[in-house]
Amino acid sequence: MEASTYIMPLYRQLTGKGYDITVSHPKRTKLIAESRIKNDKVDSKVLAELLRLNALPESYIPPPDIALLREKVRHRAFLVREVSKLKVKIRDVLAYEGIKSPTGYGLFTKKGVEWLNNLGLQPVDCYLRLMKPFHVEVLGMNRELRALARDDPDVKRLETIPGIGYYIALLIMA
Repeated sequence: MEASTYIMPLYRQLTGKGYDITVSHPKRTKLIAESRIKNDKVDSKVLAELLRLNALPESYIPPPDIALLREKVRHRAFLVREVSKLKVKIRDVLAYEGIKSPTGYGLFTKKGVEWLNNLGLQPVDCYLRLMKPFHVEVLGMNRELRALARDDPDVKRLETIPGIGYYIALLIMA
């Protein structure tokens, strides 16, 4: 099969029934198997021939436990990115309005958020409201990931490297 967004449910179902599945890397396969006629029948024959010749560039399919860890780490990263985008939007509003951030404390600390709330700027208030559920979700993901990391010997080994905490250790493992 050729890797695509929707391949994993089919892959899991077929491997669960005992089939040996090879997933090809589409970009690398394309470099090897350029054909003028493109359709599923032709592509299937080309993939089968490349597999028979042991020349099929494969996509790495992680084992189920690593795949689940990847999804959890990616989910947390997505949530954090969304919070970061909202923070940038707040900074943009302040710049547009010509408002300088306070010194002595961070803009997104408890004191900084209080200062932002007191500005009375509708877009800033909106972005702060949007950030709250993301923060709740990030905290939940942090608890879940921390629990996964707690008893994992590989995480403990990775954490001995300066600057590596539980999240980065899980990210490396995933």
